[in-house]
Amino acid sequence: MHDLDRVGIGKYAMKRIPTLIVLACVCLGLLFWAMSGLRKDVIPLPNDVTQVLSNASELELLSLDPNSYPLKLNDSTRFQGWRILGRLTLTSSADRKRVGEAVVRAVAEGGTPTACFDPRHAIHVVQGSQAQSLIICFHCDQIQVYPGKPQAHFLPISKSARPVLDDLLKRAGIPIAPER
Repeated sequence: MHDLDRVGIGKYAMKRIPTLIVLACVCLGLLFWAMSGLRKDVIPLPNDVTQVLSNASELELLSLDPNSYPLKLNDSTRFQGWRILGRLTLTSSADRKRVGEAVVRAVAEGGTPTACFDPRHAIHVVQGSQAQSLIICFHCDQIQVYPGKPQAHFLPISKSARPVLDDLLKRAGIPIAPER
């Protein structure tokens, strides 16, 4: 008689221990996977970008074709290399403020960036002598910032600004590329 039989763990239970261990590992793996999706990265916008967005004297909202990989940077039908589907100059200071606040808030909320970058939205904003270009992919929670320099950098962004941008583009009759 085995020692395990004396404490009530028989051969049947011993055969099930590896299955229970595998099941426990799978459950822990699923738990960690689910929790990783809850983590959001938050990197604030640079102060100069926030200032320009908050006090914009000119703001142009663009709808981009995410399938037009940026090959030509100096083409008038493209914005930072992405093909333009339509553009809207916001003449209302209230609309400029609404867009600026929405983008600043969405970056402050952060996002969970993924590997794609298929932007459908862009913003070109001017305040005095400063200009900023922002390219946004809400699908992968990333915004690419061109602070008046050729070197761009990526920041995480939440999807909360998308309804504001979509609403303005749709009201102007500008097409928005569908999600894949």
